[in-house]
Amino acid sequence: TFTGESDSRTYTGSDIELTGITPDGLLPGHTYTGLTYSAKGKNVGGYDGTFSGTVKIMDGTVDVTENYAVTKTPGKLTITAVETEVIVKIRGTKDTVEYDGQKHEVNGYEVVSISNTLYTEADFGFADGATAHAEGTDAGDYFMNLTKDSFVNRNANFSAVTFVVEDGKLTITKRGLDKENLVKIIAANNSVFYDGQPHGAKLNAAGQIEVGTS
Repeated sequence: TFTGESDSRTYTGSDIELTGITPDGLLPGHTYTGLTYSAKGKNVGGYDGTFSGTVKIMDGTVDVTENYAVTKTPGKLTITAVETEVIVKIRGTKDTVEYDGQKHEVNGYEVVSISNTLYTEADFGFADGATAHAEGTDAGDYFMNLTKDSFVNRNANFSAVTFVVEDGKLTITKRGLDKENLVKIIAANNSVFYDGQPHGAKLNAAGQIEVGTS
């Protein structure tokens, strides 16, 4: 009986192959040739081995194959997922603009680092309904709301993937905070006769001009 090798190996990113053959029942001094075996795979899963070639059993220089009832039992290669944690650090896009009455937006994210070189950006994606997008028109902060749950692992060769996420944000600043774009209000000179009524204008706490006040 010729038994093909069986084993369980962890995913490496490359082909894994078992080639070992264990003969059983050969008389001392008898050897075999002509038989090869392979159980080969790359991704997580099970791969049955196969024999190839025609076995020949020799006693020195004499072919004694016909004296043996030859049987072949294939083995199996099992490839398991990488269990060591893979940490993927992601940073959402950020931008700051000054209010101009127009809609602004930010999109996308940057992959800052991945702890395992076998794991790539192609191995993960957005969870259902998640996007890297924020938009706004008025002054304020607009967040993408990206979290670790916004991303999912899509590569079964890795069983422990953790996403560390910094949210993206659009900031629209109030117009006039920039010294080069200050909003200037210039009061005009005016003279009136006293009539007991308020005259002039003032800027209230809401930043609005109130006419007819003093």
